[in-house]
Amino acid sequence: GLGWGHMPYPAVADDITAGRLVVIEPEGTPTGMNMPMSAIYRSDAPPGRAGRWMIDRLKSIIASPCSKAD
Repeated sequence: GLGWGHMPYPAVADDITAGRLVVIEPEGTPTGMNMPMSAIYRSDAPPGRAGRWMIDRLKSIIASPCSKAD
């Protein structure tokens, strides 16, 4: 499979330097571009309370319009 994540740079800097992690920067994506997300899990093993909270939280963030400070 393929997976990716977003981590604060200080938390992963040593792993990037050591080559255990690689920074991926998709070509042609403008800064601040929204990317589609999916939550996938087995129907016979649905997420627990924390997983459901995270899915609901992501849904609410996506549904809320972003506002920029002027």
